[in-house]
Amino acid sequence: MSFCIYCGKEVSEDALVCPYCGKKLGTGPTPAEKQIPKQASGLEVAGVSLGVIGAVAVVWAGISMGSGDIRGVGFGFVGLGIFLMGILFLVLATRSKL
Repeated sequence: MSFCIYCGKEVSEDALVCPYCGKKLGTGPTPAEKQIPKQASGLEVAGVSLGVIGAVAVVWAGISMGSGDIRGVGFGFVGLGIFLMGILFLVLATRSKL
């Protein structure tokens, strides 16, 4: 015997409709699926964090170069590298879920 996912009453295994509440059986999510929220992996969090930090560094370097400071070029390349590492982490996180 199994139970209706809507009203919780016991129904037969081959029932397509619950005889008590009238809802179709087997079409809704199971209670276990309802209770488990999707959590971000560490790679996703690291990827987004590095992407934001890298983007801010590139913008900051551009602003400093606009004011005539040539040292902003190196800072921009470092920021670009950090940004690309963030993208790499997001790609790895996506591939690990497949």
